Amino acid sequence: MDVHAKVYGDNIHANCIKRFSYLRLSQRKIQYLSADVLTQFDVCVGAVGILSQATGMMLSGFLISKFQFSARKLAGWNVCTAMLYVLVKISFTQIGCNSGTISFGSEMTDGTWNLTSSCNADCNCKTNKILPVCYKEENTVFYSACHAGCTVYENNTIGNCSCIPNPQATVTLGNCAEGCASIFGVFLAISALIKFIDATGRIGNMIISYR
Repeated sequence: MDVHAKVYGDNIHANCIKRFSYLRLSQRKIQYLSADVLTQFDVCVGAVGILSQATGMMLSGFLISKFQFSARKLAGWNVCTAMLYVLVKISFTQIGCNSGTISFGSEMTDGTWNLTSSCNADCNCKTNKILPVCYKEENTVFYSACHAGCTVYENNTIGNCSCIPNPQATVTLGNCAEGCASIFGVFLAISALIKFIDATGRIGNMIISYR
């Protein structure tokens, strides 16, 4: 087999491995986070990712121009980084925090949720936007204050909720996340590192493709 063809083939395999990881195997997204929280999360991860990738590309470009690595070595590095990228992405499925027990009604056979139950049937709750509330005594998350059957909102306190065991208790806005700040820090650090390593193969990938 021609050496150039083999090197090019190895480089294609590396790209295929990376594309496989884009199927979001690693994504363990909390579906009941509010839109504002998700936006802040995406902005933070995006900013760190862009900075890490830019640094990785500049460093790899400098090293390649200085040491003039062969196409075989560049392709080998691309394969290694691609495999590491996928392994780290898969490992993200094991990262999470205690966000509370979901109380969103009942799950239907088609995978959707029926958010209406006997305790909130007369509330005519809207489902177009999720505004989760947490009943901290039992660490339970409801789709919204309306879906928790709450009818009182005074002085930033939500109460008189018919869907919780103690109607005199109150709920708070947001999910019941515990320990998520430290987990997010770990996730952010690993994401930055793997994006940096992945970016170091971009320049070599282009060089091989153009050859």
